[in-house]
Amino acid sequence: MKAAIRNIALATAFFASTLTAAEFATNGDAHSLDPLQAHTIAMADYTAVVYYTLDNQGDYQIVTTVGPNPGVNGQASQHQISLSQGQSWSLDLDSGSDTGVINFSVQNGALVLASR
Repeated sequence: MKAAIRNIALATAFFASTLTAAEFATNGDAHSLDPLQAHTIAMADYTAVVYYTLDNQGDYQIVTTVGPNPGVNGQASQHQISLSQGQSWSLDLDSGSDTGVINFSVQNGALVLASR
């Protein structure tokens, strides 16, 4: 039951973020997220949706789903990474006419995203 509630919450967060145009980040923006708060990043040829949960050890379990924009050939992919306080990671989309990078960083108890 607990897993079902968590899955419903994740799905709700995912779909709410994709429907809110104000949530779209432009290239170069930095954005701080709360747990289960989905954020959408619009890039040249792809759109990414990011959310995270905290595990029992306090690590950030980050899920990023990337899909092609309309008219762009490509497939959706999902990336999962675990980061601890002070760690960072970059996801290089390396596809399309304009390569996009999403930087993830855990700073001062918050997940910070930056895209370029």
